[in-house]
Amino acid sequence: MREAQERGAHLGKAAGHPGSGEKRRKKAKAKVGKLKDQASKQILEAKIHAMKEFKISSEMRDLNVAFGQEAFQKGYEFCED
Repeated sequence: MREAQERGAHLGKAAGHPGSGEKRRKKAKAKVGKLKDQASKQILEAKIHAMKEFKISSEMRDLNVAFGQEAFQKGYEFCED
């Protein structure tokens, strides 16, 4: 009995209180769930930020200019026909 108590001593209250280990597991699961939610939100925010950065980048502006020029040219050719 004493040996079991000593092994369980590092578990804190769980060694002598039935059910307290279950409470800790539930708390840990809840904390993991919250951390997963936080991580998901942070990933989404990072994606949004990356898209904003790309949209304002010079590459995107160049793509927009090229697209506009091509659209204008096609529209001009269409009107000439």
